[in-house]
Amino acid sequence: MLPLPQSLASKLHFRAASRQPLRWLGWRVSWLRAALVTALTVRLSGLGRLLALAVLLGPLSLYCYVAGTRAAHQPTEWMRTGGNALHLGQELRLSAIDPANARAGGQPGARAAGSYPIAALSLEPSTSCPTLPRLVTALAEQQRLPLLSWTVAVGSGRRRAYWHSLAVQLKRVPGPVLLRPLLDAPTAAAYRRDWRYMVDELTQAGVENAIWVWTPTAADSTFQRFPGPAYASWLANPLVSRDNALSYPALRARAARALPLPQLPVLLLAPCPSGSPLRAAQRLAQAYPRVKAIVFDATARQSLLTASLTPPQNQL
Repeated sequence: MLPLPQSLASKLHFRAASRQPLRWLGWRVSWLRAALVTALTVRLSGLGRLLALAVLLGPLSLYCYVAGTRAAHQPTEWMRTGGNALHLGQELRLSAIDPANARAGGQPGARAAGSYPIAALSLEPSTSCPTLPRLVTALAEQQRLPLLSWTVAVGSGRRRAYWHSLAVQLKRVPGPVLLRPLLDAPTAAAYRRDWRYMVDELTQAGVENAIWVWTPTAADSTFQRFPGPAYASWLANPLVSRDNALSYPALRARAARALPLPQLPVLLLAPCPSGSPLRAAQRLAQAYPRVKAIVFDATARQSLLTASLTPPQNQL
């Protein structure tokens, strides 16, 4: 047994010889207990503050994560209004692209998608809802803007299951998507009804990343099929006549003679120029101030028509 220090032994001997040695011992024990409780209280109060801070920051962090994820899905200002800058795009042929290499840029189409903010894809026509290729998700993850064009068969425009299936797929895409459905309806009234039904169905299904693109048809001489500014954000039209659509210069001429074009930013579908795409895009933007986006097709390079670059008669 170890001997007690001299000072402590002297104190104990003095207290033991006093009249009330137990009272002193009880007081000392009480003092030690109070000191221990005080120390634990300070430590636990600090831990309590940490727990309170964690309780406050936990929901806040979750809210920031959800808000950030939702913001990444929603279109930015230029995607809805066209903005002040010119945005370029490239048509991609799905048959020539390996989706697994899209992110790495292993295919020519993937490199084009990496060069331009807009990547246009034409989906296979079908009576059922089209299946979005994996490339759409890969492009959205690269913060590119997919432009999806497809033909909606007669009768499919009013099928709720058709648009519900598309809504499920769109909500899985981690970014905004330009949707350019080509409706087939017998009359202008039926066309507007089907288009609005389509937009309403996807909106009610919770789709927040869709940007609607409308293309006038050659037969719609007075734009009676236009669904309304609340149901379309862009007007897309080919520079050269194709796919039952007038060329953009002919559309402008028709608008000058009849009704004005809807006040939407224009997305121009142009042939791939033989020279510099950027220089050709700048010339087109100067000729047509309403053009805010140009998507070049994936065909062989060709010269842009000189007639397509004539000075505009009005600011369309």
